[in-house]
This record gives sequence, C-alpha cells and structure tokens, in this order.
Amino acid sequence: MVLAQKVSILGLNQVSIVLLLILMLGLINSGYSQETTLLEKNKTPISVGLNLGTQSLPGLDFTLSPYKNLNLRFGYGFIDYKIRDAKSDFGRFPDDLMLDGDVQMSNFSLVLERTIWKEWIRVAAGFGLFQQNRFAVKIQLANSQTINDLELSPEEIGYGYGEVKWKSRLNPYLGLGLGRVIPKNKWNLSCDLGFYYKGSPSFDMEATNLVRTNKRNEDLIEEKLQFIKWIPNINIRISRRIL
Repeated sequence: MVLAQKVSILGLNQVSIVLLLILMLGLINSGYSQETTLLEKNKTPISVGLNLGTQSLPGLDFTLSPYKNLNLRFGYGFIDYKIRDAKSDFGRFPDDLMLDGDVQMSNFSLVLERTIWKEWIRVAAGFGLFQQNRFAVKIQLANSQTINDLELSPEEIGYGYGEVKWKSRLNPYLGLGLGRVIPKNKWNLSCDLGFYYKGSPSFDMEATNLVRTNKRNEDLIEEKLQFIKWIPNINIRISRRIL
C-alpha cells in the first residue's frame, strides 16, 4: 500500500506500470534467449548520439548493446523555447493580439530497445524523469482601444495568462525506432516515434483589469485539455560509435 501511494505521487497508475514492466521483461528475455554470451571479443558496442525533436532541442544519449539485438539507452533532453511579442489576429479576431509563449521541458530517460527486423526496426519501452514540464502563454491586445470615448492602452485593458502543467514526473514510454542506434561502422542516422504517458494536465489561469472575468473559464479550459495524456516523442538522431 505504501509503495502504491509513492507510485501515485509520481503520477504512474498501476496498470501502466504492470504493462510496461511486462513489455520490458519480454524484450529482455527475447534478446537474452537468442544470445546468452556477450558479443564478440567481450566488447560491448557503445555509441553516443545527438538528437533533435519534440522532447529535445537538443538532446544527448548514450547507448550500449550487451546482447545481440538488445540496446540500453540513457538520454537527456532539454527544451527552453520562448516566443516574444508575436502579433497576429489568428484569422478570427477584429484586432491584432500580442502573444508571449514559453515551452520548458527537460527529462532524463532510460529506454530498453529490441531490434526486430534486420537491425533497422526497433521496439522500445522505458521511462522518462521530467524536471520541467510546462507550457505557458500570455495574450493581450496589441493596440489601444476606444471604449465609451475613452482610449485605453493594452496594459489598461489587461491580459490573459494560461499555464499547462503535468504533475507526474516519472512517465512511462512506448515507441518504435527506425535505423541503427549503434552504427555498424562509425556514423549513422536514425529516428524514433513514440509516446510518453503523462496523465491528466492541470491548467492555471490569470486575467487582469477588464478581462479578469475570463478567470471563471479556468475549470472549463482544464476540462477541455484532459485529452492531452499521451505526449509524442518524435526525433532524429545522429550517432557516433565509440566502441
């Protein structure tokens, strides 16, 4: 019971943990049963990689292959992307809006991979430990407005601010890969397509001055965002074999 409570705090439900562990054990058994000795000359192939994608701008990883067709990959990804003073009417508003946005994500990952076709297609399962996990946006009018013969600046009218966060830090991962993670010679290009399960997001909203009544929409917006539980991980990696 205590263990279940600790797992719940990390944001993992018991079903997702059991399914992920079964898959990982299956990958290990599949790789191990085919070859129970270390690879030739007792040398474990190792590579380092640089990747760019939806969870990393940039990311680094370290991969080793203790058994044929079985890879263990450790990685770190980081995104700190900012938008400032972007102006647009978004095709639906009568006046331009000023937009500021922030995307901040960082994670350590541990992924077990099993190659299933000529070392070019991989199935993967693992976990990501996320230190930062948020999206935020601030919107206000770009120009002054006249209301009842009184000209008001954008600051006087006010702004709306919203932030989406996921409380869970430890998130299970499932995915597929194309290409060798450990190059056959020196260099190689590969890609990954998978999903992290992050659970239900929370939404916090702030509104000021004349637009402060929009604060009452906070719960409604959070409800509309509940479908965002699986976050895609799509990346392209260039790898260098070092052993």
